[in-house]
Amino acid sequence: MLITYFRPETTYSGSNTIDDVAWYYDNSGFNTHEIGTKNTNQLGIHDMTGNVSEWCSDWYDSGYYNTSPTNNPKGPLSGYYHVLRGHSWGSPDFDCRVASRYNMNFNYDRRGFRIASGQ
Repeated sequence: MLITYFRPETTYSGSNTIDDVAWYYDNSGFNTHEIGTKNTNQLGIHDMTGNVSEWCSDWYDSGYYNTSPTNNPKGPLSGYYHVLRGHSWGSPDFDCRVASRYNMNFNYDRRGFRIASGQ
């Protein structure tokens, strides 16, 4: 799996204004919303911020980025918890930042996953 790392140009995936790209605590009505009802990010992908947290295949290590390579960090080889990114309809704007990640160490009903193809 290729993991690309870059300094984000925006605070949220696709915008510095969260309402442009995300359903989150302040605007969601505490529900998920249909995919594609907000603007896309720089890659043309919808809903990479907010709506539901994305369950990633990466293993979580709170100290990993302190010692990781700058270019294309691959993440820890193993771990106990997977990473969640993007946050959800119930998250405050600060938690929805591109740089935010956390571990899935509890029963969390606001997560999903994205099916991607290498083709």
